[in-house]
Amino acid sequence: MLNRDELDSEWYSLDNLHNIKVKDKVYYAQCFPTQGTFEILELKVARIRCNNEESYFVGTETRDKHSYLFYYGDIGKTIFLDRNECLKYVTEIQKLHKGEIVSDEKYYEED
Repeated sequence: MLNRDELDSEWYSLDNLHNIKVKDKVYYAQCFPTQGTFEILELKVARIRCNNEESYFVGTETRDKHSYLFYYGDIGKTIFLDRNECLKYVTEIQKLHKGEIVSDEKYYEED
């Protein structure tokens, strides 16, 4: 059985393409146009896996502590290293979907 140091050294491989390290901040453009949701989530990188078979990382949202799994191919698409780049992407997506029917759901107030 592996001890904790061996396990962590396997996860903390820094030979990844974008030089992401554990505890780095990345920004997730969470866009669901059909629901009318366009958000930027700030994530703290919690785990990294980068080898010949698998290349992914886990980010934990800084406010509510939800964890998200991403592949390195998501960087520049939905994950950004710079908040301003992420903001540009989200505003472009919002412009593309402006005026579309968001949802058929009806919202009611509770008495």
